[in-house]
Parts: sequence; C-alpha cells; structure tokens
Amino acid sequence: MAEELTPPAVDSDGTFKVVFVPDGGIANVGAPTVTELSAPTVKPITYSLTADGWSPSFSQATSTDDRLTAPTTYNTPGKESGDITVKYVFGDPDNDVADPALTPGTKGFLVWRAAVANDVDFAADQVVDVFPFTAGARNVDAPTANGKWSKTQILFQRPPGMKKEVAVVAGS
Repeated sequence: MAEELTPPAVDSDGTFKVVFVPDGGIANVGAPTVTELSAPTVKPITYSLTADGWSPSFSQATSTDDRLTAPTTYNTPGKESGDITVKYVFGDPDNDVADPALTPGTKGFLVWRAAVANDVDFAADQVVDVFPFTAGARNVDAPTANGKWSKTQILFQRPPGMKKEVAVVAGS
C-alpha cells in the first residue's frame, strides 16, 4: 500500500480575493476571461469586507426517485439555491468601494478566488467562483464601542446561477 501524503495547508490570510463586476461585464459565467476580470470597471472589495462579512449560504435540494416495490429509494441532486450575506465598512465617501458598488437593486457578479495571494492578478487557468446577483436592501449596523461603521446586505442569486470552480480563460 502506498504511503498517504500529507499535503501542506495554505494560510487563508492574504490569499482570498473578491471582486465586483458590473452587470454585462462577464459574457459567460462558466468561463470568465482575464480581460473581463481585469476591466477598469471591476472593483476589488475583499478588504472592504469585515472579518465576519463573508457569509455564503448555498444548498442543493434532493430529488427523490422512489420506485414501485424497489427495496431502495434513489436520490439525485436537485435544484441549487443560495445567497450571500456581506458586511462591509463604509463612511469615507472618497474611498468607499463596496458601498457604492452594492447599491440596492444593482445587478452584477461577485467573483472570488481562494488560495492565491490577493495581490496576484487574475490569470488563465486560475479557479474562481462566479455569482450573478441582485443586491438587496442594506442596513446600517449598530455602532459599537471602538468599532467601525458597517452595513449588512444580502446579495440574491439570479440567472444563470452561480458557477463554482470554473477556470479563468485567457482570451478577451
């Protein structure tokens, strides 16, 4: 029997990137391009998010396939659903990034990448998730002692739906 490998763990600090891409900025959510993810309209929002400000909630229903007299009930994957709750800092109109990008009713895409340094540009073959969304209402969070002003908001999935772990494409 072959010896089991112990892969190294990658620190999450500094190796996560989330960008906002305006509606129409990605032609194919299953194959975003380097050009689309590098456009001047793309806004990096990773460091606008608070430490507790990234809360994706995705699930998949089970489609039951019950057969007459079969001793087993079969299941297949059903519909996927989900949204993302974000919490971000605001209050500096000259430098806010997430606040002006996520105005309620805004349609766009969140694209995120894990396990690659945040300051590395998007490149071909990197793996990303693409989430088409409509921004919901936002709430100004209660002030806290020694705290920062923040807002909490739900981003609702919209067609064509999220594409998970897709490769960035080289072309434009």
